[in-house]
Amino acid sequence: MERHHEELPMKNESRPRMGFISAAKMLLMVILLILLAVFVYKHRQEFQFILSINTGYILPALLLIGAGQVLTAYHFNLVITCVSHPISFFSAFKYFTLGGFINVFVPHGGGVYRAVMFKKDGNIRYRDGISILVSFGWLSSLVSLGLGIVIVALYKPAMQFQGVPVLLFFILLLLVQALSIRALDLWVQKFHSLRREGLRSIRQMGGDIVERITTVMKNAPLLLKSIILIGLNVGLTIWALYLLFASIGVPADITFLTIYAVTIRLSSVVELTPGNLGVREFVFGLLSSGMGQGAAQGIAISMMWRLITVFAKGVLSLAAVAIDKSHSPSEPPAPEGEKKGIFLLGPAAPFRGGIALYNTLLFNHLQERRGVLFYTFKKQYFQWLFPGKDDHDNSSDKIELKDNGLSGQDNGTRVKRELHPLNLASWIRAGKEARPYPLILLPWWVIFWAPYYLLFIFFARRRDNKIIFLCHNVEEHERGFAGGVKRFIARRVLKKGDGFIVHSRGEERQLSRLFKKKKALAVVSPLPLVEVFNKNRYNPATSREKLGIPAQRKVILFFGFIRDYKGLDYLLKALPLVKTYDPGILLLIVGEVWGKRRHYEHYMRMIKELGIEENTLFINRYVYNEEVEMYFKAGDFVVLPYTDGSGSGILQVAYGLDRPVVTTDIGAFADVVLEGKTGFMVPPADEKSLAEAIIKMYRDDCIPRMEEEVRQYKKQFEWSYMVERVLGFEEPAKG
Repeated sequence: MERHHEELPMKNESRPRMGFISAAKMLLMVILLILLAVFVYKHRQEFQFILSINTGYILPALLLIGAGQVLTAYHFNLVITCVSHPISFFSAFKYFTLGGFINVFVPHGGGVYRAVMFKKDGNIRYRDGISILVSFGWLSSLVSLGLGIVIVALYKPAMQFQGVPVLLFFILLLLVQALSIRALDLWVQKFHSLRREGLRSIRQMGGDIVERITTVMKNAPLLLKSIILIGLNVGLTIWALYLLFASIGVPADITFLTIYAVTIRLSSVVELTPGNLGVREFVFGLLSSGMGQGAAQGIAISMMWRLITVFAKGVLSLAAVAIDKSHSPSEPPAPEGEKKGIFLLGPAAPFRGGIALYNTLLFNHLQERRGVLFYTFKKQYFQWLFPGKDDHDNSSDKIELKDNGLSGQDNGTRVKRELHPLNLASWIRAGKEARPYPLILLPWWVIFWAPYYLLFIFFARRRDNKIIFLCHNVEEHERGFAGGVKRFIARRVLKKGDGFIVHSRGEERQLSRLFKKKKALAVVSPLPLVEVFNKNRYNPATSREKLGIPAQRKVILFFGFIRDYKGLDYLLKALPLVKTYDPGILLLIVGEVWGKRRHYEHYMRMIKELGIEENTLFINRYVYNEEVEMYFKAGDFVVLPYTDGSGSGILQVAYGLDRPVVTTDIGAFADVVLEGKTGFMVPPADEKSLAEAIIKMYRDDCIPRMEEEVRQYKKQFEWSYMVERVLGFEEPAKG
């Protein structure tokens, strides 16, 4: 649709004003409220059910409505970025929530506020701002109608209201709305030569609306995202309405709820009174009466929806204002005297797991070069989210944080154990304390912490500091729909970073794919060596004696938390093939099975079915620090048969204890294993190749030769190299 229209000069532009139409809307609202009050008084007996509302349904409905508001704000941000100037999600969230709250009380007030803020913060003209709002509402209502048609067609295609087929009515509304944009475009083109300034301004506004809607409709990725987001929002609306009807004891099927949901969506676009107060109540009353539920129930649901929505918008508006005060994008850089060293956030000892160990060792080495404030956890995971028995390391041999700086001098290094998943204030405090630091390090390994990181970054970000993500898993190991959702969330969080340290070339490629066209400042640094377990308390003979394993028996070690992607299934399948070489070989499996009891029972069934019970020793528990050396030195070498993943700290523990490895050719393994020198690599999910590599390790004095190679090769993975790569981000970016 081609348009030719001249631009009005910017100097002639004035703010949107409320005039006769707004006054008429206020008058209509007063009349409708009076009529509604009269109706309620006359039928007060029918409203007695309000006294017995089940309030247990209200909070879940409130959360669903609030989630819908956030989704709409995100969609609002996408549309603005597509059709006009890019703005941040935070700004879109602020405009949307505050505008929606103002709109409840003042006719056009929300639209005026948004248009004014577009002009103030984004240098978007008032006319452009209004056309953006109109195009956003048009798209939302169009998709909502389309979804309503689909749901009604699937569940009750013959449904009628007052003798009118609901499906046909929705289709007609959809056609009218779709054709309205074409009619507007034709009007704009026909009256191209209008000379009166008022009419010319209206024509230009119409042209802007048509242009922006056309832009959205031609942008296939945005259109798809819009359909998904509006679909999710309609689903949340239906779910919330179901809870509200349940609270008054009225059954409602999905078709019935869909009609209400579409009505709510349309009423947010076509406004006859401020917030359609009075209008929506009468419409809901008519719908409920026409469908045999009773007008009182419909009016009550409308009022409950309105009150909950106003409350949700009010809370979100307060949140937007609070964040705006604490996180101003125009905030000046920190004065030179306030600048400090490095801020590190994440789990640390005494919490269990590779990430906590990594952060602990990183902190201990960083604080020898710079002052470091380490904000770590008071509590990490909820017990029901942690598949193991306990997320604390109760080892006698502690790996502890050192917070006294180099040679005991005070260089500003501190440790604060305050972060808690239920205490959002702790994350806000962390963000505020991080703000003066020029370098902020955030480990990235699991999607669970995404909302907490976003909250932290809101408060930590300044124009002159850098947020560096230490990526252990750019993407989690899950596939399918769940994996797609996690990748979407990961992209939203990682885009907040100014730089990245990844531990393999494969992770670097994943980061590039995740960002698509965005170029990220990424540094590849292999996982550093883990030597803290090598206390020289054991040798192969004493460790085997401790475990009751004959000194001459061949022993291969599988170590660490046991999850599906670590490929233990394939190692078990390979063992019968290895037995043909040495019937007495022993597979030592050491580590806690991640998940429920049935996962452990799955492996035990496999062992029995494969006939390798005499060839396996399965120690299904968390291994304390003082035991690690014993298990590694009891094994001749370590097997890591992973089917997926970015790498593993277990490999660097093996190197730290001078043990060669057999690994699969994935992720970081290919970057740190010297084929035929420090280990062998095989294709993933290939038990035959795995068995051949294990047998090959026992031939031609391979193990002693590889042990010596490991002793020399591991020097290049010392922590000093990792520290240098981190400090490299302190220098200002060139170009």
